[in-house]
Amino acid sequence: MIGEAKGAQYGNAVNMRYVLAVTTREGKTYNLSMDDWLFRVGEHTIINHGTMTKFGFKVGELVITFRQKSS
Repeated sequence: MIGEAKGAQYGNAVNMRYVLAVTTREGKTYNLSMDDWLFRVGEHTIINHGTMTKFGFKVGELVITFRQKSS
């Protein structure tokens, strides 16, 4: 991460914006603007939807589900 992240909470959602330095296998580094949303959709489940942009163009998107392991 480069610099500081900015974030805010909106009900069951959290939004974080930051710049991430991503290095390729060839050793080249790209600074991507990240827009991450985390949504609590249950007592033990969070969904993360992130968008990566470079010069205002979308270059990537991710969706991850986090679940707390039951004991």
